[in-house]
Amino acid sequence: MAEHVQAALDQMVPPLRDLMDRNIFSEKEVKAIVARRRESEYLLRRLTARKADFLRYIEQEMALERLRELRSLQRKRDHRKSQREAGDDDDDENRADPTKEKEHIGDVHIVQHIHLLFVRAIRKFRSDLSLHLQHAEFCKQQKSFTRLGRVYAEALQIFPRQAGLWIEAASHEFFGPTRSIQNARVLLQRGLRLNENSEELWLEYFSLELHYAQTLKGRRQILQQTDLECQSHNVMETSKEEYRIPAIVLKSALKAIPNSVRFRLQFMDTCKRFPCTEFLMEMIQESMKNDFATEPESWIARALYEAERQGGSCSINVQEGGPGAEDENVPGEPPVKKAR
Repeated sequence: MAEHVQAALDQMVPPLRDLMDRNIFSEKEVKAIVARRRESEYLLRRLTARKADFLRYIEQEMALERLRELRSLQRKRDHRKSQREAGDDDDDENRADPTKEKEHIGDVHIVQHIHLLFVRAIRKFRSDLSLHLQHAEFCKQQKSFTRLGRVYAEALQIFPRQAGLWIEAASHEFFGPTRSIQNARVLLQRGLRLNENSEELWLEYFSLELHYAQTLKGRRQILQQTDLECQSHNVMETSKEEYRIPAIVLKSALKAIPNSVRFRLQFMDTCKRFPCTEFLMEMIQESMKNDFATEPESWIARALYEAERQGGSCSINVQEGGPGAEDENVPGEPPVKKAR
């Protein structure tokens, strides 16, 4: 075991020497880093390695990376200050700044080491979902989006029944830097094949298609320089065309989970977050009328929808006598007649 630990420490020599040569860390601090890492490596290579040892090692490295970032930023500020005091202009400053010449091996070393620690921890504790989620969160913080995709792919192979993982992976594909609706659809469709009765997955797939429809609508408005407001005379036909795919997803979801009023009401709540989705809400109301004609919850939901659609209100407004007016007739007593 000692040979393996020493080999791992030998690989850390060039990046640590680079950090020391650039005065990010002093020689004393580097020696302390090596001693701490040696101790942690011995703990991780025991026959009965503990998850707490991995997490403690990772937390220490994260703190070290935050310190490196602060000192690197301070070094850049000091360099710019010295350039301004020397009277150089901004162009000369940018050319003379040694921090912009190239990427140093020490700048990426700690982040790469943390990724490696996560990989080792997941290999040791494959059934622990929290490790995968922590690794994914670290990838987001460091903007390591390529590695993030691999983290999600590995986690989904181990936990295919976790609907939240499918949703996070699809959100990364659609809302991330790639903005790929195709990859997001593929992920959610795979998740639904494995979890056909997952209400959460169906709702997120429906919401994803609504988001994409709104994106296409915004692009079309910019390119054509037209206003497609909901008050236009052909809004219903336009909405049906724009939300054709969400309507298909809605029908498939209601077919997969046909016996839940609450599930359909959740679709209603999702539609209310997007403009011009009245015809989708009409579809949901019609399905509730046909499938749950005797359910009180369905009747209440349909009545509230009609009241909202027509601008009705359940509140009673007292217009005569003012807000503090009291009834002149006391219960249990004959009415008081007013003198003419």
